[in-house]
Amino acid sequence: MSILVNEIGAFEAKTHLPKLIEKVRQGASFVITRHGNPIAELIPV
Repeated sequence: MSILVNEIGAFEAKTHLPKLIEKVRQGASFVITRHGNPIAELIPV
């Protein structure tokens, strides 16, 4: 079983945070990157 991880740049994450939060609420997960390097995860609780 593979898990799809969505990567999103920090600027884009900041710009689209409300939409990302709704997707996370529905079960999606995101890795936030800066200059291609992972810096944070946005995951459901």
